[in-house]
Amino acid sequence: MKKKCFIFFVYLLIIICIGMSAVIKEAAAADNYTKIKLTTCDLHKEYTIKGVVVYRSGMPDLEKINEELIKQAGKLKADCIIGVRYLEAMGYLFGYGTAVKVK
Repeated sequence: MKKKCFIFFVYLLIIICIGMSAVIKEAAAADNYTKIKLTTCDLHKEYTIKGVVVYRSGMPDLEKINEELIKQAGKLKADCIIGVRYLEAMGYLFGYGTAVKVK
């Protein structure tokens, strides 16, 4: 009985460690995204366009929209999102902008 309990706790510890490593990786990735800036205007610097980022939400939550735009820009390895705009249509709130990498 003691051997079975010991094996159970070892498996449980392994599962917890695997889960924690995934959380740590996600937190590190999210920390990199916090360096991305949003602006409603253009930059007065040279940059390369990485792509357009768009997010649609059924709730009027600008923080969630900005967070999702930043995540998309991070995946494109962008430094900034320029020309950010918000639009409400048919019960949805849209956010969009251009992801750029500053030279």
